[in-house]
Amino acid sequence: MTNLSTTHDFGNGLVPAHQHVNGGGWVADTAMVSTSAYVGPNATVSDGAQVSGHARVFGNAQVSGDAWVYGDFFAGGKSWNRG
Repeated sequence: MTNLSTTHDFGNGLVPAHQHVNGGGWVADTAMVSTSAYVGPNATVSDGAQVSGHARVFGNAQVSGDAWVYGDFFAGGKSWNRG
């Protein structure tokens, strides 16, 4: 799994992004995801969202805006978490 910056379309056109080292999901370069968190291959974290601790974002979940996902929280399925 690579962590090189590239671009990804989160729904509003291409933005600078990378695939998370723990799970391979897409993370916008403006978002913050700790290496201990998991972002699954079909999940996304964008805008200024933050995912930390042992939080898990999986399935088709989308975390965006100013949302914070932390601790042992998990978001999955077709959930949208927007701050």
